Amino acid sequence: MGYETDEKMQRMIDLLMSSFPVGMNTRQLADALDTSQQTVRNYLVRLQDKEVPLVEVEEWVFTIDPRDYVRPLRLSLTQAWFLYVLVRRVVRADLNRYSLVNGVLTRLLTSIHGDIAKGITIEAVTKRTDWDDVLETLIEGWHKQQRVRIQYLPLGETVPKNMTVAPWSLEPAVWSDSNYLVAGVAGKDGEKPFMLKLDRIRTAKLLPEWFERPSPEQLLRRLDETWGIWSSEEVVPLVLRFSYRVIDRVRETHWHPSQKLEVQQDGSLIWRAVVSEPREMAPWIRGWGSDVEVIEPGWLREEIASEAERTARLYGRSAAQERRFF
Repeated sequence: MGYETDEKMQRMIDLLMSSFPVGMNTRQLADALDTSQQTVRNYLVRLQDKEVPLVEVEEWVFTIDPRDYVRPLRLSLTQAWFLYVLVRRVVRADLNRYSLVNGVLTRLLTSIHGDIAKGITIEAVTKRTDWDDVLETLIEGWHKQQRVRIQYLPLGETVPKNMTVAPWSLEPAVWSDSNYLVAGVAGKDGEKPFMLKLDRIRTAKLLPEWFERPSPEQLLRRLDETWGIWSSEEVVPLVLRFSYRVIDRVRETHWHPSQKLEVQQDGSLIWRAVVSEPREMAPWIRGWGSDVEVIEPGWLREEIASEAERTARLYGRSAAQERRFF
């Protein structure tokens, strides 16, 4: 397909989307594109082959519902490289084993420069899984603002729980490759947000019950308070002290929207933030070893200290036997 043809087909997609819900006939499209009606019909066939969701309002009158279609990406070389990094992250997490994800990645690769795309190998996946069906149902519920009945298996349990949820959004975990459903669950005091790991949702069924989604601003404000994905009704002030040995590593990354850094006279660094459910930070804090000290909150300081003592006993170490390797 030539460049001019590709440009006209893209222009036709724009026209059909802007004409929703009335639509445009082939003569109107031909006039707008300065081409023949036969060429327009050929374009329509090609769009159908590309699975563009054309809606035939009446004979030879078409439109595209903007809610059902996302325009193809047009990227610069630099933008394509950044997209490559994002796709590689998904592939390395093996999320492309799901047919829905596999299909998305395959399409995204068509937007990446050929020499860049060679660094990604994706084998076609044609067999659908229960996860694909669950995700499609949740997204349909989000789109139509309908509640969904799910079976959810909490960590450590063997029997799934039945839950009725309002799908508000999907959100990736910051510090892992997990993905979550952000959902509203009705309670005595109204609808409360729940973060449900997608891999633990066993089944999903659309219900004839409707809800109103919170605004994107409301959702993002709540998510900005979390460390990764865990959420609670209250936020907790957090204070950490990092040793001079890791100060550059700490400063080169923006760890949280609320963080504030204060370099001390002894070369250490005080790191402050306000976080919802700071227990989610425990693995990150432990990863810094003895180069970080929890100052506040007191209960988290005690938990980290107790775990450090258990670790020392596990290796048969005491304070008198301390050796520094870094």
